Amino acid sequence: MTIQLALRSSIQAEPPVGSTYTGFYDAFGSFWYLGCLKFFVIAALMGSIYVRAARGDEAMQILYALSVVPSMLVITHFTDEIIVSWVHIGAFLLPAFWYVKALRRPAFRTIPSAYTAA
Repeated sequence: MTIQLALRSSIQAEPPVGSTYTGFYDAFGSFWYLGCLKFFVIAALMGSIYVRAARGDEAMQILYALSVVPSMLVITHFTDEIIVSWVHIGAFLLPAFWYVKALRRPAFRTIPSAYTAA
């Protein structure tokens, strides 16, 4: 809401009832015409996640599946939609990944000794 109020006061205009601010409005308000760089960074990140997911990285497949819709909402809503979703993914999915990784680890490891006969 604070972004909307700041942008509203900076352009000295009251939006019509029923209208909404879009990601373009947010990006322009943040960095003027250089706000398009926000979309470029998001596209580059999503592209690199997609490439790794297509190569078979399961973690990136899950991250891509959970990030597709928020990355499209960046255009129709605010540009922080993708960041908010990644914070939620980090808060709720990373502990699950760490738990599964801990389950796969063996309980003990044997250290080969130099004194054993071969």
